[in-house]
Amino acid sequence: ANQITVDGSTFTNCSAPNGYGGAFLADLQNYTVNASTFINCYSSGYGGAVGGSSHAVINASTFINCSATSTSEGFGGAVLSYRGSA
Repeated sequence: ANQITVDGSTFTNCSAPNGYGGAFLADLQNYTVNASTFINCYSSGYGGAVGGSSHAVINASTFINCSATSTSEGFGGAVLSYRGSA
């Protein structure tokens, strides 16, 4: 399976004004986020900072002022993942 790994990264002022996952979208890809920071990330759909439909593991990470704003799909202000652990 495909795998995305993010280690010790900072994402600031990221946006997906017409979609999902302001910093990144991991659709059909497993992902791990370690010791990372997401600040002011926005999505009009779901997952203000991170969106995904695969297995997710998030460790020791910080989410500050992240949002998903759609009134019909606004799920996961910081993270939306259908599978995984945080």
